[in-house]
Amino acid sequence: MTGPGKKLALIDGDDEKTRKYGSNIVFVLQRATKAPSLELRPAIDQGTSTLRQYVLLSSVNMEASPYEGILKSPTFKFVVGEAKEELFLHSALVASKSEVLGKMINGPFIEGQQGYVTLADEDAMTIAAFAEFAFTGDYQIKLDTSEKPGGRPQRPRHPDDADRVRVLERPSNRHWEMFTLGKEYGNFGSNTNHTILSAPKSVYTNHSRFLIAHAKIFIFADCYGVAGLLDLAMQKLHKALCGFQLSRQRIGDILDLVRFCYERPGPEKLKRLVASYSAAIIDVRDENFVAECFRDLLEEMGDFAADMAWFMACRLSGHTEC
Repeated sequence: MTGPGKKLALIDGDDEKTRKYGSNIVFVLQRATKAPSLELRPAIDQGTSTLRQYVLLSSVNMEASPYEGILKSPTFKFVVGEAKEELFLHSALVASKSEVLGKMINGPFIEGQQGYVTLADEDAMTIAAFAEFAFTGDYQIKLDTSEKPGGRPQRPRHPDDADRVRVLERPSNRHWEMFTLGKEYGNFGSNTNHTILSAPKSVYTNHSRFLIAHAKIFIFADCYGVAGLLDLAMQKLHKALCGFQLSRQRIGDILDLVRFCYERPGPEKLKRLVASYSAAIIDVRDENFVAECFRDLLEEMGDFAADMAWFMACRLSGHTEC
């Protein structure tokens, strides 16, 4: 800052030509031939004052941010879901995280030529999570705890409606203990340090959308080869399941997750996760309530029934590698 009464002299460092606007404070502007430099030079005494100051001059030697190329790249349009919502991401950002999408955008495919891709099986939340991960290495999904007036709670099969709101005890079997350790799912944590998802503030709180959101992100990452996002989504879903507070009211959220994972083609690792969890939460202390809730799914979905049978056999045999 020159301040009141201060005058400015500009010196061109390349040809030593000076444009003088006064005295006392001098800013030296130096053109960079290879790389900008950081220079400190005493101000020139023009004879009107004996004041001498040191001024920070020129520009700092710095490299271009890796994000600069990304932000300068053209945007690419994603048309997602049945509603055909349009989202725009920088093409270089997408290509840096997914070789599959990168080839789709930059290769000789119709998507690259038309400037957009239609992903009918994805939704805006999944693509937004992918974009957040691409920029930050993480993503966040917020649990919707808003009450829906006039709605009705989910009703798993059980004759005693009044008893269904009771929170169930945490499983105490060995299979549950091994599941919560999370070695297969990338968490490698203690089975006692999982954050418990807050108990629903009302019976209308829907946890299934929260759980399924992580499953959708995992499926997207698996389909398009986003390795880091694949591992992260698995870790987050595993931790969410470990922290989920089972209750007679909200067991339907788990059934929704199982149905989502098994009613469509998907990664086996995701199916193994939900089947292993389902086998672990069946507990004799709940008077077979959870097992009874799974009856319809076991009858409808042969793949789920086979996986459940395998994990229950592992549980009964004490096999800890399942």
